[in-house]
Amino acid sequence: MNALNFAFKSINDFSKSGNLTKQEDCLMQDHFVKCFKFESKGALYSSGESMNIFLFFLSGSVILNCKYYESYNMDYSSIVTLPKKCEFSIEYSEGSEFLILGYDDPSSEAGRKILDAVRLKIDDKRIKIAALSIHKMIASYIELLKSYSQISKPCPEIFRLKKEELYVLLRCLYKDFELAHFFYPVLIESCSFRQYILDNYDKVSNVQELIDGLSISKSIFYDKFKQEFGQSAKQWLIERLKERILKRITDVSVTAKDIMYEFEFSSPEHLNTFCKKQFGLTPGRLIDSVQREFLYGRNNLTVQS
Repeated sequence: MNALNFAFKSINDFSKSGNLTKQEDCLMQDHFVKCFKFESKGALYSSGESMNIFLFFLSGSVILNCKYYESYNMDYSSIVTLPKKCEFSIEYSEGSEFLILGYDDPSSEAGRKILDAVRLKIDDKRIKIAALSIHKMIASYIELLKSYSQISKPCPEIFRLKKEELYVLLRCLYKDFELAHFFYPVLIESCSFRQYILDNYDKVSNVQELIDGLSISKSIFYDKFKQEFGQSAKQWLIERLKERILKRITDVSVTAKDIMYEFEFSSPEHLNTFCKKQFGLTPGRLIDSVQREFLYGRNNLTVQS
């Protein structure tokens, strides 16, 4: 994980006044937890993080500015979440305190259940972006997290478990529609990427052509694809191609030559190699087997994974 890359920018000569009295940076040099407490007003700016983030506003008054929250007056004792690479700024009043916790897509059952449940609601036009109020159990969780952050040599496993604990608390303490409002910024980014892939995978010949249609680096694309689809982009495209070929050859008029041209194989040898590797059959035998299965319901087809 990369460190949070915060830069401070001046409000009311903040950069020259030495207002910052406490900044607790820890967590194993990964810096995906940051606690801030300020004596007087100022501003904090981020050009976008390498992780999704939770922002816990604990005291004072702040104005959050970003793509999703425009000049949003945050009450103390509230939480928002922002997707990775989201540029944002926070203007804060005297005595403001907040904590920032970075997170990747959850691997735990509790985390997956939350996102799976709220994904079902993401297309509901009634879903709008909204913060969560900090429940008293979340407040207790934050205090313990802050205590752990002061350990001189913190254990990575502690903080991994603390993030999983947060997913459990969110699942238990808030309703699905509240979590849908809350996670909307993260999920809409995810859904946009997923929808782009689903809309365009059958229009490209390789992974690079998919990447070329997005304004992101290869590394970000590969990471995001694996998170969304659970496998590499190359293998996923191969599986979709196999599905499309099987569907196409149910047409009894289709020949191997048709498949070669329609799916842009460079030569009969290329198609033959692909079919033998992916289906365990030559193109001719594959077509014969699928068409007989389709027409007469016999001769089970064995597909190589």
